[in-house]
Amino acid sequence: MIVSTTAKFRGHVTLVVAFSAVVCAGHAEARMYQWSNVVTGTVQLSGSPPAWYRSTTPGPRVFVFDNGRLIDDTAVTVSHEQRLVLRTDALGTPEPPEPVALSAIRQNTLLDALENAALDGVDVTAVTEAFTAQQGHEVENRGGLIAQTVAELKALIEAWDSRRLDEAKALLHNAVGDIE
Repeated sequence: MIVSTTAKFRGHVTLVVAFSAVVCAGHAEARMYQWSNVVTGTVQLSGSPPAWYRSTTPGPRVFVFDNGRLIDDTAVTVSHEQRLVLRTDALGTPEPPEPVALSAIRQNTLLDALENAALDGVDVTAVTEAFTAQQGHEVENRGGLIAQTVAELKALIEAWDSRRLDEAKALLHNAVGDIE
């Protein structure tokens, strides 16, 4: 009788432990922190946050996983205006593009060069007309080259299409021949 009571007790204890494990496992939460070690390049995974996390000391970016999902627990919801202010503070105000200033410098340099050439006795008008004519011919040649390239590409595509069509016809012909 004592043996059967001990066996029943062990069975009940096993049942209670198994039931508790199943019930508690559903409510367990796991938060994991992942980052790359800068020195070794290996990925570190920990159940507790690293020392630099949420502090002012710099460190590698930390990914936070909660119940198997990547979350951003440092996200703070801010209004659009506040976001723009923060962005301006962080990145500064954009500077105007410099090509405008460079083009003005280039124009002044070109005008100075033309004036110096005219003083040296060079026919500036003839030089500029020759340069303009040369640029026009280059543009025309490029236009012809582009048209030639387009025609070659169209011919290649047409040849590829016809080859694929011939292969498909051959497959169909072989399939029909196998059926008969």
